[in-house]
Amino acid sequence: MIAIQPVLEIYALDGFDLWPVAEIEPFDFLPLSGGLSPAELRTAVMRIAGLLREVADELATAQGDGRARVLEAGLQGEGQDE
Repeated sequence: MIAIQPVLEIYALDGFDLWPVAEIEPFDFLPLSGGLSPAELRTAVMRIAGLLREVADELATAQGDGRARVLEAGLQGEGQDE
């Protein structure tokens, strides 16, 4: 039987110090499941946040596309009701 499992590719963790993360080799894959350790979960959150930042940066440098600014503002939580 073929099993499919979602994974995150983890890039080098150099310079990340907002919270402790798991010791994972750069460019290795972190399998996602309900059995992640707390450190692996923090690593997954770090990587997903990094991916969102990369997308926002790419969109923000688009040629004057106003949608890029809207997306970046949403990622930063600007304009949300409290």
